[in-house]
Amino acid sequence: MTSPNSGVSVKISNRHHHVIELADGSRNRNLALGQGDVEMDILNSDGNRCSITFENALYVPSFSHKIFSVTAATEKGATIIFSENLGKLFPKVKDSSNAQFVEIHKEGKLYYINSVQHSTKVSRTLKQWHEALGHGPL
Repeated sequence: MTSPNSGVSVKISNRHHHVIELADGSRNRNLALGQGDVEMDILNSDGNRCSITFENALYVPSFSHKIFSVTAATEKGATIIFSENLGKLFPKVKDSSNAQFVEIHKEGKLYYINSVQHSTKVSRTLKQWHEALGHGPL
């Protein structure tokens, strides 16, 4: 899941270390180990899988969730509407007649965007399963 956080901004210090400034004004250095564009699969309002690119995302392996900057998204042309228990993210699109939105749901005091989890299907033969389960050769 991705958690939108309207108070997150990214700044780069003159020593090339990333500085993350949180909504409460606290700053943390050296949390981000990299920066780049991230493509994430999500479900749109029709329940179809679509892909969104988050530009200039920070790679912070110590965070347990992905944090989404509402401010950065709206500066790039997205529209985000929040109500008491849910929200809607409307990414910037060229054709507004075909606009889709992404639902944002609330858990506790945070809002989340559900991402599509990828899995890998591994096909094994009966012989491979037999050996994997600790049985001798057939």
